[in-house]
Amino acid sequence: MTKPDSRDERYRIGAVARLTGVPPVTLRAWERRYGAVQTEREEGKARMYSREDVERLTLIKRLVDLGNAISTVATLSHAELTRRVHRDSAQVAAQSAASGKSGPLLRVAAMGVALPVRLRDGAAESIGLDVAVAEASPAAFAAACRQARPDLLLLEYPTLHTDTVQEIADLLATSRATRAVVVFGFARKPVVASLLERHPVTALRAPVGLPELQLACQAIPALGSLPRAAGKEDEARSPESAGEPVPPVRFSPAELERFSASSSTVACECPRHLAELVMALSAFETYSAQCIDLSPQDAELHGWLYRETGRARAIMEAALERIARHDGLI
Repeated sequence: MTKPDSRDERYRIGAVARLTGVPPVTLRAWERRYGAVQTEREEGKARMYSREDVERLTLIKRLVDLGNAISTVATLSHAELTRRVHRDSAQVAAQSAASGKSGPLLRVAAMGVALPVRLRDGAAESIGLDVAVAEASPAAFAAACRQARPDLLLLEYPTLHTDTVQEIADLLATSRATRAVVVFGFARKPVVASLLERHPVTALRAPVGLPELQLACQAIPALGSLPRAAGKEDEARSPESAGEPVPPVRFSPAELERFSASSSTVACECPRHLAELVMALSAFETYSAQCIDLSPQDAELHGWLYRETGRARAIMEAALERIARHDGLI
């Protein structure tokens, strides 16, 4: 089977919420009450959004963040929305400059799967940011930052752990950025506390809206103590050493996002649910692998959780692969 034309891509409401930063309940209200978009229905049930709908909702969200009432912008054309965004963004920037509250755009480097996407097409500029680097992999990100010399790092992680704290420290040192904003999903409290205490970092638990991100970028985090060199106690033991090897990962985060966002020929939402299950299991698998305390008993428990979660993830990946092949996505 051939892949569907990208122009015919359709997105379910969960994917649209992640891309635009608008909660599903708000998306439904904007459509029902204000006619912001006219979505299609798959089998008369699930809302399906086009790429044009996503672009339109992104512009509307930006105008609402700039202080416009949804009722005044919901029915504007795409061209009118674009002009209004440029006009209002310029006005806000001029007012801020006149009041002395802000200077030029803050030069940032963004790393992650979803965060760089949300900062495209002028969204970054609307909250005072100039995105100089946008990468998904830490290696590519670090290489790009050496040249870009950003003022601030925007880092997105599904999980935070001891090794992540060191990676963030290394990225700060490599880029020479003065601070970082870290958006994360899962984490133990001691790890977050260590990150905030040892490094100039603001930590936000996902999901995060653009206004919240703007405030975090403008804030100056307190730094408790200077970074110390990682010792033997910080080295996580490999959970694979205590049992059978964990099945390798079949899909990248970007592929899972694409599967979740794509429409399906199956008369249900199983493809989306499977993709989201795999994403959740992958995040918890990583969390378990690196969430190992000094206690041998805890290390053994987390090693077991890691292996069992990996096996569960592999089962769900096999099911997702079958659905994806049925729909011609791979």
